[in-house]
Amino acid sequence: MRMMTLDLSKFGLPDRVDLTGTVEGSWLDGDRLVFLFGEFHSYRGMKQRNIRNACTQIDAGAVNCVGTDVPMAELDRLTQDEIASRSAELFASQKTDEAVVNYLSLKQPPWYGGLEFGSTVKVLRPSTAVGCVEDQAHRDQIEPIRQAYLNADSYFLPPPCPDYPTFGDHPDNYPREDSMIENLLRLWSEVPAGRAAILNTGSVHSVRIAQGFRERGVSYYVITQPRSPDPLA
Repeated sequence: MRMMTLDLSKFGLPDRVDLTGTVEGSWLDGDRLVFLFGEFHSYRGMKQRNIRNACTQIDAGAVNCVGTDVPMAELDRLTQDEIASRSAELFASQKTDEAVVNYLSLKQPPWYGGLEFGSTVKVLRPSTAVGCVEDQAHRDQIEPIRQAYLNADSYFLPPPCPDYPTFGDHPDNYPREDSMIENLLRLWSEVPAGRAAILNTGSVHSVRIAQGFRERGVSYYVITQPRSPDPLA
């Protein structure tokens, strides 16, 4: 597992934060800082490493706002107090972050759903502002295109839009990504100033989203995780 140390003192944050992964890109001339965690959502190991990094940053006092592009429908039905209570019950029995994540991954209780970055961070650190920043209308609009690409991949067919070899290349993703940026900034504005934010998305979105933050004067790190040949590893 590759480790790295980031010095965030330029932003009034801790001067040493140890994380896993690789910095694939950065721009540090803005007045605020966002970490872009890209992943292939079907790869459990990538998600778990991103979850671990998020908890490390929250515990270090570097981050107090976390956004994701995956809906958190099950947790959205619970109050903040209910989530905190379930979190406390899990830690009472499981003790550690890793044990709680393993339990949630194995049991997938109905109030939680499946193992996803945002919902898991919210359970592990319930006092942190965590929310889905995906715009549902944009998500619904692009879903038929996404399914067409999935079907083409499944049957070894050419991409449905020859000018865009992968689904991530399709320009209908661009308004989705702009909405994610704006929705994260809105969520970020609702918490005390002075700390960084995290935005977790599919890996293909990270570079364009990074540029969008730069255009808005927000510094960023793009942090990626190694992808195992086995999605479940």
